[in-house]
Amino acid sequence: MGISFTRHLFEYEAIKSLHEEKNYPIQPMCHFLHVSRSAYYKWLKHPVSPRAYLNTELAQEIRKIYDEHPDMGYRRLDDEISTRYHHKFNDKRILRICRALGIQSTIKHWANSITRRGKRPYHTAKMS
Repeated sequence: MGISFTRHLFEYEAIKSLHEEKNYPIQPMCHFLHVSRSAYYKWLKHPVSPRAYLNTELAQEIRKIYDEHPDMGYRRLDDEISTRYHHKFNDKRILRICRALGIQSTIKHWANSITRRGKRPYHTAKMS
C-alpha cells in the first residue's frame, strides 16, 4: 500500500514504462503530458522521499488502529498515533492520510441548530 502526494505520479510512471517497454523518447512525452523533464528525472532518481515513506508507515498504523476501533475519527486517531510514536503529528496530516485511505468515524451526529429545528434530531420525544 502506498500513499503518495506526488503531483504527476501517473504521468511519471507512464513515461517510465513507455520508455522501458517501447523505447519512446522522454522529452516529447514530457512535453505532451505537460511535465518538466527535470522533474521527471528528479522523481526517477528519488522515487520515494523520506516523508512519503513515513506517511506510508503512518497509513499502515492508522489502518491497524481503525480496524480495531472503527468509531475513531481522525482526531482520536491522531491522539492514539501520538502516544504510540511518542511524536506529535499535525492533525491535517492525519486527516489527509485518512481521506486517502477512505477512513471515517462510524459515529456521526446530525447538525442541530439553535435557530432552526434539526432535520434529523438526536432524540425525538414521544407524544402520549
